[in-house]
Amino acid sequence: MTTHPIQIRFNDIDPLGHVNNVMYGHYFDLARYNFLTQKLGSLIDLRTSRYIFIMVRTENDFLCPSFLEDRLHVETSLLRVGNKSIHIQQSVVDEKGVVRAKCLSVMSSFDRKTGKSFEINSEWSEALST
Repeated sequence: MTTHPIQIRFNDIDPLGHVNNVMYGHYFDLARYNFLTQKLGSLIDLRTSRYIFIMVRTENDFLCPSFLEDRLHVETSLLRVGNKSIHIQQSVVDEKGVVRAKCLSVMSSFDRKTGKSFEINSEWSEALST
């Protein structure tokens, strides 16, 4: 599991004073990028490599509101590595350990040159699983 701190900005807040639900997607994206960079950074550059991962599915649960003053972080864990995809679980958690939102996502391998998925090799699979 990796942990990524979140800085809540004033423009993340809706008229009710809550963090707008759409902002959680941004928080999850930042933490997912951090997770993949930590796990695969020595093997690929997610910004420029021919072989990357792309998002194909997300499922979010919003459990309780967050506010501007809250101190939050995102916990990211790998659920499984498939032949051509990875499944990731994430939670936005406050400093007391209360889960504010959860996300399950599926990312597919993607070859920028062919526009198709590819088999995840054992080196990537091992790096993701450690």
